[in-house]
Amino acid sequence: MKRIRNAAVARAFAAYPPGMRRKLLALRELILRTAAATGGVGPIEETLKWGEPAYVTSQTGSGSTIAVERDLLIETLRRMADERMDGPARSTTLRLELFVADLPASLDFYRRVLGFEPGPRQTGGYTPLGKRSVRIALNPLSDLPEGHPLRVAAGERPGLGVEIVLEVESIVAMHQHVVSENWPLSGELSRQSWGLTDFRISDPDGYYWRVTSRRGRGVEP
Repeated sequence: MKRIRNAAVARAFAAYPPGMRRKLLALRELILRTAAATGGVGPIEETLKWGEPAYVTSQTGSGSTIAVERDLLIETLRRMADERMDGPARSTTLRLELFVADLPASLDFYRRVLGFEPGPRQTGGYTPLGKRSVRIALNPLSDLPEGHPLRVAAGERPGLGVEIVLEVESIVAMHQHVVSENWPLSGELSRQSWGLTDFRISDPDGYYWRVTSRRGRGVEP
């Protein structure tokens, strides 16, 4: 197996549980072997993205970044389990639609800070975004007619009284990323009395997010 030269990447692999580490190292080896055997790919840069190992064709720009992510593996297993279910539980989903004052600023926040990937923008500016199984959408606040229940009054914060909870596999890596993007926190990283670790953050319009570890994840350093 090719030696990991990037010390930060080596630490990330070392932090995985042994069983998962073996699977992810096998996936790493497959990525590197496939790239070496494929013409035009060029050298592969091994780095971190969102605190997880990632592989980039930085010299040739011949492909998209491949990230070796625990969340993705876990979500795949969850979807496989869901596909075995019958009845309403299988087909029920939830999507949040947020009305925002500045669509480009909100898109930047959700992409750069929270790691959502946008889908194609639709008529009127409606833009879907996804992060694993989480689905949200952004809408221009200006499209709401006068008197609409979602139109906030002057000086009122959108989403008042609502806390949006985002569960992540590595709360420490997510917190480090948000801090690295210089986005202000609404609440510092803390271990809560109910056994989970979280931090709080608000988007450009003031929608309030609690980013938290998962139950059963164990205590992170």
